[in-house]
Amino acid sequence: MQKIKIILIIMFFTIFVYGQIPKKIKVVKKPKSPKKALMMSAVLPGAGQFYSKSKLSGIVYGTLEIAGITSAILLKNNGENSIDKYEKYANRNWKVIEFVKGYNGDPKTHDMIIYIDNKKYSVRDEWTELLNDFQNGYNNIRANKDYHFYENIGKYKQFQTGWTDYGDSLGYETLYRSSPLQDKYSDMRFDANQLLKGATYAVSAVMFNHVISAIDAMIRTKKYNNRNNLSFKINAVPMIYEDKGAIVNMQFCW
Repeated sequence: MQKIKIILIIMFFTIFVYGQIPKKIKVVKKPKSPKKALMMSAVLPGAGQFYSKSKLSGIVYGTLEIAGITSAILLKNNGENSIDKYEKYANRNWKVIEFVKGYNGDPKTHDMIIYIDNKKYSVRDEWTELLNDFQNGYNNIRANKDYHFYENIGKYKQFQTGWTDYGDSLGYETLYRSSPLQDKYSDMRFDANQLLKGATYAVSAVMFNHVISAIDAMIRTKKYNNRNNLSFKINAVPMIYEDKGAIVNMQFCW
């Protein structure tokens, strides 16, 4: 703004005092900082593009940011809701009592923690002791329903006897599953995991958008500066007149 004021003063001076329009006027915009543009888009994609006067690119990167964040939130929420649904489904249709009654101790490739009257047993390592205490009578029995529990009952035939429809579907055969209930449950878990995986991909896309937008903003700012000189220059040539035999030629350069 200060430079523009100076230019106007010089123009007024040369036109109205010396009676001649400046020979050359070149006004150049103030250079922009590529580093600042990079940091702006690293924090908020599109901001550096607006700073470098690339509005269309700024809109594109900003839109991608909003779309990525929205997708991540929706996918995560839907995935968590799906987890809640399949856990409730398992709690209704898989019973630890039925599992212990039907399981013959083989195979023992995966583990499950079961409590009988608050005493802890490992299915893989303490099956014989668990079965003896179960057969001798108990007041309470429950499985430790952690992440591995919900994974194992859907993936492995080792835990197939716990599904309440197991006895009615002995002829049901798939690669890993043994009953329609287990089959449906496995599909529910798969869908939930896909949603959560999609949320992870969306977060990765958001981070990638930050990086690419930051680099692009820096490049665009350098191009912006190259299109505009980093200084301005005025050549003002007033009228040449003679004063007592002397020639006067006045020139202003900025």
